[in-house]
Amino acid sequence: MTRLFPAVKRLALRAVNNTQKVLEVELQDGARVPSSEMSEGLLYYLAFAALAVIKPAAFVAVEEPETGLHPARIKEVLDSLRSLSRSGVQVVMATHSPLVVNELEPSEVTIVTRDTDAGTRIRNIGDTPEFEMRSKIYNLGELWLSYANGVDEGPLLQRTQ
Repeated sequence: MTRLFPAVKRLALRAVNNTQKVLEVELQDGARVPSSEMSEGLLYYLAFAALAVIKPAAFVAVEEPETGLHPARIKEVLDSLRSLSRSGVQVVMATHSPLVVNELEPSEVTIVTRDTDAGTRIRNIGDTPEFEMRSKIYNLGELWLSYANGVDEGPLLQRTQ
């Protein structure tokens, strides 16, 4: 925490009463910032970091992990989720951000499509036609953004001629 946020000296829990505590950040200058005054991104970041130390769940669902985060922090959040996954916790994440997708491996990206004829189709992005060729031209986020928009995803689903 202090490596990523140098102004932070430590985290603290302050007892409000016998049953309630408030998370605070103590800054290097001694000022205390209660969670009610922290940015959304910092709170999300703390929540993701806490996943590694609280009693693990068997399954964690994360929607839009980049919400409120500075783009430079996305990698750290995804690293913590990946570490959680490696510990045996099933992690499922939904995003609309090519910045998030760029931080993933092809084996970690699933494309879900639905049309009236074929119904719902789920496939790993690495298993889509000509993935190797396309991945030499586009980074993963660009590839996902360019094709998986609900309109132009045909090249992901059908082999080109």
